[in-house]
Amino acid sequence: MKFLDLKSKQDFCSLFEIPQIELDYLLSTINFHYRTFSIKKKNGTKRVIDAPDSSLIQIQKRLCEEILKVYKPKKAVHAFCVDRNIKTNALRHRKPQFLLNVDLKDFFHTITYNRVLGLFKAFPFNFNEEISQILTTLSCFKFRLPQGSPVSPILSNLICRTLDTQLTKLCEELKCHYTRYADDISISTRINRFPKYFGEVSNGGFILSDNMLKILKKNNFQLNKEKIRFQESESRQVVTGLTVNKKVNVNRMYIKKVRAILHSIEKFGVEKAMLQHFSINGINVTGKDNSKTINYFLKRVVGKISFIGFIRGKDDPLYIKLFTRIKKIEPNAKLSIVINSIKNSDKTLIVTEGKTDWKHLKAAYRYFVNKGKYHALDFSFHEYENEIEMGSDSLLKFCQQHSKGIIKLKHKVICVFDRDERKILANATVLNNSFKDWGNNVYSLVIPAPSFRNHHEISIEQLYLDNEITQFDKENRRVYFSNEFDPVTGRLKTNFNIAFKKDKKNPLHSIHPKIIDYNVFEGDKSISLSKNKFAEYILERIKPFDKMTFSEFEPFFVTISKIIDL
Repeated sequence: MKFLDLKSKQDFCSLFEIPQIELDYLLSTINFHYRTFSIKKKNGTKRVIDAPDSSLIQIQKRLCEEILKVYKPKKAVHAFCVDRNIKTNALRHRKPQFLLNVDLKDFFHTITYNRVLGLFKAFPFNFNEEISQILTTLSCFKFRLPQGSPVSPILSNLICRTLDTQLTKLCEELKCHYTRYADDISISTRINRFPKYFGEVSNGGFILSDNMLKILKKNNFQLNKEKIRFQESESRQVVTGLTVNKKVNVNRMYIKKVRAILHSIEKFGVEKAMLQHFSINGINVTGKDNSKTINYFLKRVVGKISFIGFIRGKDDPLYIKLFTRIKKIEPNAKLSIVINSIKNSDKTLIVTEGKTDWKHLKAAYRYFVNKGKYHALDFSFHEYENEIEMGSDSLLKFCQQHSKGIIKLKHKVICVFDRDERKILANATVLNNSFKDWGNNVYSLVIPAPSFRNHHEISIEQLYLDNEITQFDKENRRVYFSNEFDPVTGRLKTNFNIAFKKDKKNPLHSIHPKIIDYNVFEGDKSISLSKNKFAEYILERIKPFDKMTFSEFEPFFVTISKIIDL
């Protein structure tokens, strides 16, 4: 059964692997499955968030996956799309003579139940009334798209297809560039006069033309009159928060503030710098756990530096300086640099998502070499030490950036991804090929799918046999599978005294079994074995992890051989 072939409620339940009684309950009580709260925006106003609960959000995420198989975003759309972001959005408007930014008012909330229903009935879905109503009900809250649901962004992009087509065509005729990032529309041009078709400057402000207002109204969107920004080349020109006057860059003031925070930490210590930072930004930390507050503060600083690296590039001298300073302050900063490994390597370098994957691969490679296989392969692993693992998103960005020749790579770099994220899988591989050649000696592949699994969404630990994965160490700890627990109570099905304490991720509701290496307790005692410790046991041959089955790792080394031989 494929998504576009859905004809009935029974079809839906079969594809989404949900009992009909559970689906009927969700549909009849849909408004009770959201939690509404507000968050403060930079301008002081509040943004209302309608967040779905764990039972609903899992279905919505699965719905997103199915829609993404069908949906092909317009070139002008940069929000909520794979491989597109605020940076790609801003890149379309570099060095403009004139730049116009327009915001759509109450973006998600103006997309009503009937508009979503009509969307599912139309091309490319063409669903019947029953399926269209099921999908629309699961997607809407109070008869509109909720801000907080994972499915709202992709549906909003689909709803905007006509608007995007009209404005793209119009801008091409008038020698302008058009992009849309969610509710933020940007129009720029390098010609010496901004087309009056869009509007004109009047009394120090910019008045949008009747033509533009008609286009927005025809597409059932409203203009946010308070957020019309017209910028000429002599002034600072900004698209989705990034300056575009010469190149896409982070605001100078943003960088200045990051430097000031680092200077304050280095001079006065973390705690005093933290209190000063929170005071300036109006964040109340009175009475809160000091250690947690410091950790939160450091994460904020690391996040700011990571953002600079993302926009300017991980090879940027400023980013590397900031990175070096924060690593001295916070060694566990979640920033990963493999540049030095690349520069110092005299052979093919294998880079994994994290600090556990390379340990499994190294242990497997040692096993095959002892069997007389692959001993001629000349490569090394980037062995994560102080830095935290890259993560799939960062590793994918690494492929994208370095394939463009930021630095010319003398030796091959092979990036290895897990199979547990479909959106990453689609970008890290090429159809009918075991690896992807990005160019500039950058390659990527995903770990092989084991023959004994009935699903492909796996992490590297699942290449071993189940009885090997669930072995106890000397301290009576082990990793668990999510399907070992009751999804409602969180109790281990074979021992009610053991329970998984649910968190925001809540892997117990995953469609396919996930590895759980945290939050498993017997009473107050934690009994879960971390993935990192599990990998170390295997690499160091600690009993009973000294006799693992590595046969399912072999396709990985077959692919590595192909890449090295290119």
